[in-house]
Amino acid sequence: MIDLSWHDNTPTSTLFDDVYFNSDGGIEESLYNFFDGNQLPDRWGKLTCKDHFRVGEFGFGTGLNALLAAQLFDRLAPDGARLEFISIEKYPLSLDQLERVYQSLPQLQPYTHQLLARWQVYAEGIYRIPLSDRCQLTLVIGDIETALDQLLVSDAPSAMSAAQATIDAWFFDGFSPAKNPEMWHIDRFKQALTLSHAGTTAATFSAARVVRDALAGAGFDITKRPGLGKKREVLSARVNHRQIPKPRKFKAPWWVVPALTPRHVTVIGAGLAGAHTARAFAERGVDVTLIEQNDTLGGGA
Repeated sequence: MIDLSWHDNTPTSTLFDDVYFNSDGGIEESLYNFFDGNQLPDRWGKLTCKDHFRVGEFGFGTGLNALLAAQLFDRLAPDGARLEFISIEKYPLSLDQLERVYQSLPQLQPYTHQLLARWQVYAEGIYRIPLSDRCQLTLVIGDIETALDQLLVSDAPSAMSAAQATIDAWFFDGFSPAKNPEMWHIDRFKQALTLSHAGTTAATFSAARVVRDALAGAGFDITKRPGLGKKREVLSARVNHRQIPKPRKFKAPWWVVPALTPRHVTVIGAGLAGAHTARAFAERGVDVTLIEQNDTLGGGA
């Protein structure tokens, strides 16, 4: 567990000596920096009922961006569209720490309740946590370099082209570059570019020279935007077709929903295996019919 110091219910990491979010207007700042910076309200409103949108994030922190994403997506995206929010975090907070943070975020219920109900002491690895019926959090616990490599490698059957196995918008939201330089290294942005497509956008709260140079050096087109409040400037970025690495052979990452995923499945038997299988399909947006001869689930378990 990472040690925190507190100002009311706003945490500061003692390891990095930096705040997780602004105690005054943190939600408004996140919406402006990351959601407006990626034009997400407009993009989500234009999705079709069959679209699957993917956000990638450096630094899960308190989960504020993931919760805001689920809330906004549920409000703006058409029925049937789905959101996959893929976030990388090396030092996850404890359940008690998150509960304290969420005391000051009542406007994000029931999403905070949904996350807290599934939260545990996470070891290094990849976890899937539903935030709503159509918004899924994929939480990658571990070092940023290794975690990005994990997202590029899979033994899953390749049911789609490389162009489909990509992130649509990036949130670069680690601690300050001066406090956590590894997360802002040019090689991390190069890895992110490999997971991107022409038209992928990115946004960050930092406009420091080291961040601008790393993004540009990795191949992103960057644009400065006025900051919010005391922040003078923030950055937005975009990938164009000339910046994408040359086509290469790789299997679609396991976290990408294959193009051939069925719309409906029938599961026979509601024991442990059947119930978990039904749940796994449902969390991926597939309609499930569960058939069981007994009156209760898991009756023969």
